[in-house]
Amino acid sequence: VMFARLHTQAQTNELIGASRKMSVINALNDTDHPLQSLADAAALIEKDGWGKGKKVVFAGPGDNNVTISLAEVAAQLGWDFVHTGPQDHQIPGDRFLQLQEIARKGGGSVRYVEDWSEAVPDATMLYTDVHASM
Repeated sequence: VMFARLHTQAQTNELIGASRKMSVINALNDTDHPLQSLADAAALIEKDGWGKGKKVVFAGPGDNNVTISLAEVAAQLGWDFVHTGPQDHQIPGDRFLQLQEIARKGGGSVRYVEDWSEAVPDATMLYTDVHASM
């Protein structure tokens, strides 16, 4: 099995066509980055153990695929996900509502705190990114 992280659909299609004897896993797109988030969650579980009650803080833009996917995974696992960053880069409203529903079902929470100094204390994991997505 081959794991590929590519940034365009054209690159993905080209690799798939060239690799007929191996599987290609690439779930990255402009709105979601689930494999990265699953890997991040696995790393946290390996370090801190399984269970609810963890606090994952994402400091950076909320309008990108990493933020949203990490929030989804955290919410499903019953963790508290806190996005902190500029108000003009919050998680888009429709996705934020979806995340609230996922959190309700998974026993976690998803919230936004503008001031990082309020968001960071007691964090189990702090994930940072630039405030303007690449």
